[in-house]
Amino acid sequence: MGSELDTLTGPNATAAPRVRAEVEELPRWRRRLTFEAPPERVREERERVTRDYAKRLRLPGFRPGHAPADLVRQRFRADIERDLVRALVQTGIEQAIEEHGLEPLAAPVIQSLDLDAGDTLRATAEIDVRPRLTLDRVGGFDLERPATEVPPDATDRVLDRLREERAELRPVERPAARGDVVVVDVAPEIGEGEVQTYEILLGAGRADPRVEEQLEGARAGEERTLALDDPAAATSAPPDAPSAARRFRVRTREVRERLLPALDDAFAAAVSREGTLPELRARIGANLAEEAETRAERELRERLLDAIAEANRVEVPESMVETYVERLLHPAPAAGAARGSARPAEAGLEHGSEEHDRLAQALRPAAERSLRRHLIVEAVARAEGLEPTDEQIDAYLGERVAEGGSVAETRRGLERRNQLEDLRGHLRAENVFAHLKSQSTIRPAGASSDPAR
Repeated sequence: MGSELDTLTGPNATAAPRVRAEVEELPRWRRRLTFEAPPERVREERERVTRDYAKRLRLPGFRPGHAPADLVRQRFRADIERDLVRALVQTGIEQAIEEHGLEPLAAPVIQSLDLDAGDTLRATAEIDVRPRLTLDRVGGFDLERPATEVPPDATDRVLDRLREERAELRPVERPAARGDVVVVDVAPEIGEGEVQTYEILLGAGRADPRVEEQLEGARAGEERTLALDDPAAATSAPPDAPSAARRFRVRTREVRERLLPALDDAFAAAVSREGTLPELRARIGANLAEEAETRAERELRERLLDAIAEANRVEVPESMVETYVERLLHPAPAAGAARGSARPAEAGLEHGSEEHDRLAQALRPAAERSLRRHLIVEAVARAEGLEPTDEQIDAYLGERVAEGGSVAETRRGLERRNQLEDLRGHLRAENVFAHLKSQSTIRPAGASSDPAR
C-alpha cells in the first residue's frame, strides 16, 4: 500500500492467539516483515474496538456506553475495521521487531495489506535497521601516509594576507590601478533600475574579470558605460538578433589606494601575541606544519577506512543515506538565527523540487562514503572494546582544562550543553584509529611498498 507506519498508531492487543510474524533479510540492511493474524485474533480485536467505540460514543436513545454492539458495528463498520487493522498491523510489526532484536532507522513502509472474507489478516512491511557490522578484515593493508611538506612561501603568503587585512585606504586623484579599491554606483543603462554601490578591489579576482578590466584607469567622478558581453548567447543568436551585451552606467565615486603596514616587529605585536617578527614567522610556520599534519592524518584515516569498506563490502541502509543528505541540504538553524531565515523553499530546495533532487543525487556518493566510515568505526569499537572510559575522558579534559579549573566542573559543563557525547565520539575514533593503524603497514610519504626497491 506504500503508507507509512506512523499512520498506524492504534492500541496494542496482547491477548492470545498471537500475531505470527516473520523477518526476511534484504540487501542494504532492509528487512521484510511478514505477519498474519488468525481469524480468532481478528475477531477478538474487532470486539475490543467495538466495545471501545460503544463506551466513547453517544447515540440517540441510549445512555453513554449502553448502545448495543450490533448498532455500533452497523453505524461505524468502516471506522472499526480501519482501527482493528491498524492495531493488528502495529502489533505484528512491534512483535517482529522485539522478537528479532531489530533497531529500526525509520518508520516501516507497508507493502501489502489484506483482510479476507474469512477474517484472516495478512500484511508485509519493509524497514531499514541499524547495521551491526561484522568485519572480516580490518588490517593487513599497505598504505602511504600523505606528504606533510609546507610550501617554502607559505609563511610569506600568510603574512601578506595579514597585511592586506590591515591595509589603510587613502583616496587618490590618479586613475585606478590594480591593487586599488574603487567605489562605484552601478545601474542598468536602459530602463529603470535601482542604483547599487560596490567596493571592488582591482586585480583580486573577487569580481567579474571583465568588470575589473573595464574599471582600470577610472577616476573619481568619472562615468563610464560598462558592457558585459555573453559570448555563448552572441554565438548562438541569429544574425539579426539584438546585441547580447548587458550594459550598465557606472559612476566612480572614489579611488582608494591601499597602504600596507610595514612588515616589522610593531606589526607582529599588533596582529599576534608574539613580540617580534621572527617570533611571528616561527609561530606561523609551526601552525602551518601542524595543519599539514592534521590534513595528512585525516586523509590517512579516510584511506584506511575506504580500504576496510572495500575489503568487507560495507553497505549503508537507504534511509540512513536519505536522512544524511537531507541534513546536508537543510541543516538545523544555528542557535540565535533569525526565525524564518534560510528556509528551504526560499533557497529553491523544497523537497521534491528539481533543484533539491539534483543536489541530493550529487551528494549521495559522499554521503554513502561518510556513513560507511562511521559504521566501520562503530563496529571496530564494539568488537575490540574501544569505547572511551571515564578515566580516559577525565585525562583528556585534565590536559586541556584552564589553570585552576576543575575537571569535574568542565565535565558537568559538557553534560549541561549536551556535548559530552561528542567528546566520547572523538575519543572513540582516536582509540579505533590507533588500533587500526597498528594492524596495517603505514609507509612514510614517498617510500616504496617494495622493500627491495
